Amino acid sequence: MKYWYASKQASLVAIFIAAGLIAGPAQADPAPGVLASIEEEIDSLLLSEARVRFDKIGSDLRDTPRGKYISGKLRFFEGDYDGALVDLRKAIEGARTELDWKRLRDRVELSSDAAAGLVSTVGKRSNFVFRHAAGIDALLVPYADEALFKQVEALEKAWGDRPPKGMEIILLPDMESLSAYCGLTVEQMERTGTVGISKFGKIMILSPRVLATGYPWLDTLAHELTHVLITRLSRNKAPIWLHEGIAKIMERRWRDEEIGDLTPEEAYLLDRAARERRLIPFARFHPSVAHLPNQEDAQLAYAQVLSFIKYVGERVDDPGWIGKLLNELGQGRTTDAAFTKVAKFNVRRLYLWWEQAAGGKRQTPAVAVGLMKRRFLRGAVTDRIGAESVLCDEVRRHLRLGDLLRLRGHIKPAIIEYRRARTLAQTDTPEITDRLGGCLLDLGDFEKVVQILEPVAQLYPNHATVFVQLGKALTSLKRYEEAAKMLEKAVAVNPFHPAVHCLLAKCYRDLRADGEAALEEEQCRMLAAR
Repeated sequence: MKYWYASKQASLVAIFIAAGLIAGPAQADPAPGVLASIEEEIDSLLLSEARVRFDKIGSDLRDTPRGKYISGKLRFFEGDYDGALVDLRKAIEGARTELDWKRLRDRVELSSDAAAGLVSTVGKRSNFVFRHAAGIDALLVPYADEALFKQVEALEKAWGDRPPKGMEIILLPDMESLSAYCGLTVEQMERTGTVGISKFGKIMILSPRVLATGYPWLDTLAHELTHVLITRLSRNKAPIWLHEGIAKIMERRWRDEEIGDLTPEEAYLLDRAARERRLIPFARFHPSVAHLPNQEDAQLAYAQVLSFIKYVGERVDDPGWIGKLLNELGQGRTTDAAFTKVAKFNVRRLYLWWEQAAGGKRQTPAVAVGLMKRRFLRGAVTDRIGAESVLCDEVRRHLRLGDLLRLRGHIKPAIIEYRRARTLAQTDTPEITDRLGGCLLDLGDFEKVVQILEPVAQLYPNHATVFVQLGKALTSLKRYEEAAKMLEKAVAVNPFHPAVHCLLAKCYRDLRADGEAALEEEQCRMLAAR
């Protein structure tokens, strides 16, 4: 009886399938290996190769649900949002259970909505397409274009590869737009200080005006561009910690700096974590540094991998070792096997040696670390971080008194109070030296400004105001070449500072750099008209 029921049930199912009333076993793609390998090329950002191969396959394969999905994904990576949506929706109509396809469709829809409010500008020096908000953010483009052009040249010289032509560089006006593009939440970005990401064949960063004092946005662009090349050379096989370490060590190549170095803050964080035995395991970097619990851990993570990659480079003593390592990964070797071939030892052995050498490099006073956190112009994180919260009550009292005196025009007495605060703090911090430098500029004591602020610029390389004040003092001293270098550093952190471009225009005119001067004069007028 049971056998009869089972046989009858099987017969009914067969009839229903034949009639098309229920789905039978899924049909295999005609050539699944071809589509899978094309998708691997897309994920590896080998977009021109993927396009050539996809265009050569027959319509019988292109018109399958998976073929439409691959077409939509490729179009999205190439910057064709509308075409990507058409293909992805058709793909999902034919395969409604593919959750990854639906997630990509949703990301394309959100990105398309965010892009609708942006304008596009093609770089004059590079092959990049810049998307940015209309208005004041347009002044970012020439600096981004120049920095990325230089970074491409440096990376091609080092590794022999270039990013895809026409790649999108997206300069976003708020955190919600960046979230729409990349999928990170606003809370994650605030918590870890995330300002940029490379994903879906695009580089996306926040406009520096989203942060209270800007951030090193040109280094960030170069960092994210380096991720693109790492992905291409390694065929998307490099682990996240290695990605970040290489990108970090290469992010200042556009400035003609051969090897990235730890900032004083990073050196302090690394030394303290090494001494207290709480270094972050490399496994915790996955899937992104943006998933770490706070800004300090994120900064420590970058410091660790930068220090590790630098340590390995010193042992290998081969300037081309990073390119060779990435090529080994691209050929299918595991991370350990690639390190063993290029550096003679596996990652674990190298890590243990590096860990023993990581401590003992403290450079930054502890008080400085809390003052270096990124402060967004809005959000819960900003509310919790006071710029002077790590200074003692007595120091803050002298600062407040100095502020009152300065507000009433009593500059010299204000200087006395700021100097007392500086002595009590036992270390220079921007909250003190910005005030002191401003008063000395008001009095025309330009040599003293340079004397005080040059060491501060070394300690706080990502604080724009110190470079602006040095630029003002050096310009007044007619030391135009030095002034221009300081002001260029200010632009790389906060290009919206009102004084920077007007001063740069003057310096460039005196240095007979008329093309640069004309650009800075235009930027000066743009900011003045805000």
